[in-house]
Formats: sequence, structure tokens, C-alpha cells
Amino acid sequence: MSFLKRRYHSPGTSPGTYDTPQTREVGEPEVSIVDFSATGWSEEGGVPAMTAPRRFPSRWIRIVGHPNLTVLERLRDDLALDPLALEDIVNVGQRPKLSELDEHLFVTLSVPAVTDGQHFRQLSLYLADDTLVSIYDGDTAFFAPVVRRLEQSETLRERGAPYLFYALMDLAVDSLFPWLEVTGDRLEHLEATILEVPDPGIMADVHGIRRELLVFRRIAWATREVMGNVLRHFDADDSGRIHLYLQDTQDHIVTIIDIVEVLRDVSTTLVELNMSMLSHRMNDVIKVLTVIATVFIPPTFITGIYGMNFDRTAGPFSMPELGWPFAYLSVLGLMLLLILGMLVYFKRKRWF
Repeated sequence: MSFLKRRYHSPGTSPGTYDTPQTREVGEPEVSIVDFSATGWSEEGGVPAMTAPRRFPSRWIRIVGHPNLTVLERLRDDLALDPLALEDIVNVGQRPKLSELDEHLFVTLSVPAVTDGQHFRQLSLYLADDTLVSIYDGDTAFFAPVVRRLEQSETLRERGAPYLFYALMDLAVDSLFPWLEVTGDRLEHLEATILEVPDPGIMADVHGIRRELLVFRRIAWATREVMGNVLRHFDADDSGRIHLYLQDTQDHIVTIIDIVEVLRDVSTTLVELNMSMLSHRMNDVIKVLTVIATVFIPPTFITGIYGMNFDRTAGPFSMPELGWPFAYLSVLGLMLLLILGMLVYFKRKRWF
């Protein structure tokens, strides 16, 4: 499945191996270098710009797409990024986690790519002093809100790379909310459908959502663990108040976990509701059929009696009514009265 870790090398390979045929054959990713401070910012693209002199104190190296071997070696040589971290960047589909590399932070997070709860993109963040490296195997549009804030907010630029690190983590966590909203709407629609017309086929949709919620729950709990470790890394009284902002992001992931648990309970309830509605509907059908069969028992009995072969001339008690002029209509009327009487009785008893 798509949420399982995808290895680009065979089992038994040495830890920290990132030089693989895939990294050699993949094309060049989109690389943007953003230097910024409170006074301004500048952006330059391309792999060579990674080693260009800084125009402002803080730097954001933004890599979109699967990095090739050239980019990975630049990260290793210029930023002393550990090969173990490079291996995690190459092997997308990692469980969200935090690694502390020589007092520098390396974080991997999972970001929903679509709204089906199983396809996730990996966001890797490496914070080293005033330099932040982000590697995202999705689309550039994901960074648009933070790029816009960077352009417009002097406060964000003034607080440097650590605050940008928080902003990207907050973006990754908040990107989980739209999927929850879509899932909630899907469950509400299924609930309305079940209450209106229960269908065994709905069970497949409900079970599909439950599987998605299991994947999402795994991602959310791992992200919560990452946030707790990041909070412990930053001092509570740091000058940039990063700790305070990270606490807010941690509150968001806790809220997400609560919503996931509620949605899981709702999905379980829908399974029980659908089974109950199907059973209730079956009972109604059986009740109607039983009433129909019951009301026709007396007419069938009467028909059986008058279907017997007796000679009415044999004696006064040998079905003399067969010779009456209105015998046929009388028997039909008697049958009709019996049926109506039974229906009225069943109605008063509230049996249907």
C-alpha cells in the first residue's frame, strides 16, 4: 500500500546509503534559495545557488521533487547533513520522526497529497543554525502560504530560520485538517443514505473510510511524538518564542487526534446502524408478508370447503347453499368482510 515505506535499495545495504540507481537517474528537482532578514529578502533558483554567498543572514533552501545524487552530495558537503538523514530523504514514506544531529534538527513529516487518507507526501526539514533545508516530494504550491508570509511579514523574516522551521511544521500539521473535514462530510452523507435507504453495498464505503482513518491515526500519533521531541529541543524561554508557537502547533495535532478518534467511533457506529437498519427493514418485509399470508387464510379455508365434491341433492345438509341464487356473491362478501375485519384488528393492535 502507498503508506508503507518504499525502499530504493535491497535489504542488507549499509545504513546511510543514498547513492542508488534512482538518485542517479532522477532528473534535477526544483531548487530555490531564499535569503532573508527583517530588512528584506532575495530568491535565486538552481542547484549552483546552494553555495552562493548569502545576501541576508538567514537562508532557506527549498527543494521540491525527488533530489538527485548531485543535490544530495551538496547537502552532505556544504551543510554536513548526515548520510542517515539523506537516506531518509531518498526513501520517501518514512514514519514522522525527529533526529538530533550534532544539535541540529532533522524532521520528517507526512502531508496528505489527496483526500483519500492513504496517499501522503513526505516533508523533510533540516535546521542548522540560520539555515533551513526543506525537501518535499510534492508540488511547489504546498509552500505558497509560507512564501506569501515570508514576503509580507517582517516579523517572520526577523526571527530567522527557527521561526520558518516552526511555520513549515505548522503548515504540515494544519494540512491534515482539510482531509478530516472531507472525511466528516463523507460520513455524514453515508449516514443520511443509511437512514434513507440502507444498502449492504454501503458497508464497503464505510470500511474504506475506516482503513483510511487507521492510516491517518498512525500518522497523527507519530506527528504528536515529533512535536513533543521538538518542544524539548527548544528552550522554554528562547528569545524567538519558538517554544510558545510550537506548543500551539502541538495543540493542533492533539485536536486532530481527537477528531480522528471521533470519526473512527462514527464509522464504527455507521456499521452497526447499517446492520440495524437492514435488520429492521427485513423485519418490516417479513411483517408485511406475514399479514398478507394471514388475511388470506380464512378465504382459503372457505374456498377449500366449497371446493369439496358433495351432491347437494343427497340430503338437506349436503351443502344446500350451493343452490342459492346469490351463493357466489355471498361467499365473496363473506371473504371480503373477514379480510377487512382482520386488517382492522391488526391495525388496532399496531402490528403493522
